[in-house]
Amino acid sequence: MRLLEATADPGSMAEVVGWLGRQGLSQAEGRSLWATFVRRSEDRGAHYGVRAHALHGAMLAAQDERGLLRRLQGTLIDLDRGGDARFLRHAARIAGAVLAHEPDDGLRDLLRDLAAIDGCADEAAMELGLDAVRAGFVATGTEAALAAFREARRWFSASGRASEARVDAELYGLCLDVLVGFAEGGGPGIGELLDGVRAAAFRHAALIPQSDRHEASRSWLGLTQVERTHWSLLAMRLGALDASLASQPWLHAAAVIEDELLQVYAASRSIFRRSDSGGLETLLRPRVVGALRRERIALDFLDRWILENAGSPWIADAALLRAEVAAARERAAVQRPSDAVSGNPTVAALLERAGVPEPVRRGALARIQANVLALTDETVSRVVADRFEEVAAGMARNGHYARYPDAADFFDIVLWFTTLFAVSRHDLSASSLPRTGYLFDRGPTPPRERTLQQDFHDFLMGSPLAAVCRAEARDLGGGRVDILFTRGWIRTVAELKRIFTDRPADGLLDEFGLQAASYAGTNVAFGVLMVLDLYDRGGAQPPVVQQVSLHHRRPEWSWTEHAVALFRIQGRRLPPSRQ
Repeated sequence: MRLLEATADPGSMAEVVGWLGRQGLSQAEGRSLWATFVRRSEDRGAHYGVRAHALHGAMLAAQDERGLLRRLQGTLIDLDRGGDARFLRHAARIAGAVLAHEPDDGLRDLLRDLAAIDGCADEAAMELGLDAVRAGFVATGTEAALAAFREARRWFSASGRASEARVDAELYGLCLDVLVGFAEGGGPGIGELLDGVRAAAFRHAALIPQSDRHEASRSWLGLTQVERTHWSLLAMRLGALDASLASQPWLHAAAVIEDELLQVYAASRSIFRRSDSGGLETLLRPRVVGALRRERIALDFLDRWILENAGSPWIADAALLRAEVAAARERAAVQRPSDAVSGNPTVAALLERAGVPEPVRRGALARIQANVLALTDETVSRVVADRFEEVAAGMARNGHYARYPDAADFFDIVLWFTTLFAVSRHDLSASSLPRTGYLFDRGPTPPRERTLQQDFHDFLMGSPLAAVCRAEARDLGGGRVDILFTRGWIRTVAELKRIFTDRPADGLLDEFGLQAASYAGTNVAFGVLMVLDLYDRGGAQPPVVQQVSLHHRRPEWSWTEHAVALFRIQGRRLPPSRQ
């Protein structure tokens, strides 16, 4: 303490501060040191280096003490803008480090003032650029994220103009150019930008101060170096993925998926080690999803990777990406915009009660509503929603549904997406979505049950159920089920059949419904029966609400009453103009 009070040597002050950055401080020690450091930083008669290192020491003492951090913010905001520009330059860096942890408009105003002062403008502009980058990370929409990253690019350009030595500003600016270029479609310009990124990263590595290299330091100043490394890595990943998306087929598909595709799709978490996705993903994902939507072979590679890598830490992101691509293909098929979405309180409640995480829930709601808007008009949507509510209300009679809320919530979601599938196949034409052509096949060789199974499973892969459904599941009730839905301890099935005669619902339940029930011998007593109806009704089909019903049966071999939701999918159809 006596040394800090008396020293006039910037080197001594720097050595003490560097040592403290590697120590743990008690609350009493931190408060005493903080007061001393602040007094020395405000001593205008001292060398600017002593003052600058003392201000850094004050930040170190305040990093783990919120009260001191608040007082440090006030000290920074009250800095004399007319003081030594060399000291103000260091103060700008400290203010930027504090701002990264404690958002404060007062600190932003300080940095804007310093950005107009010769001698410290480059550092202040650099910190304002980093602040705009952080705003881009937490932006909730593509336009907001893009605006934040473009503002950051302007501040980095201003920093570079203020000082030719700002290699870090050049590096960040080039990385942002790669980011925006990739989001806007990429192309040969990405390669040229990457050459600049490599050169700037190499030059910057040679200029990193020794104090920033010490891995054991607690100082927030060292974190910006980590961020620069992350941005360089992101730029390289984007460049590699841009080249891969432009070349088909992929020669090393697994490497492209793991090292490029999923790394970029979840960049905030995979590269920057953040806990949540944000503005970066809103900017990058449309390009990734769009590329896979257009290139079927790339989507096949992703499907194969998902099947072969069930234990990968990337499996959840891969499934979510696959679901987004499937939803985009559905939207493209019916030519409806993805942003024409309004909230559905029923579905929102189902997903919330089922414990779906909020970020996933927001995406799920968008996909649900995109499908509803794409496949039905407003009047039919209300009718379908009412029918769904009737079926869900009828489930209350089932003992397992009433006794286990988590199972009820999960089955409600299964019912909802199965209802959406029935609606979509009722409304779509073969020309809109070619894979629905089997519903219009009136030839001598009828479509198989497996065709319906593949269509339904592909639809589910475009929903939040993608990660919890499996086709051709075995060892359930001693047999094989067409579609198995699993969440935690809960298992329920969808059994798929086809018929050629006009059969009432009760007849279908008597013939097929108990087969679905037999798979539930060790789990919940409810499931789905979906029937491909190949009875020729002159090419017409009944209203969709007549094709969805709920039935209760108690098999002779069970004391438990089972609930079976029946969905008819009409085949042998003709377009309305030919009926």
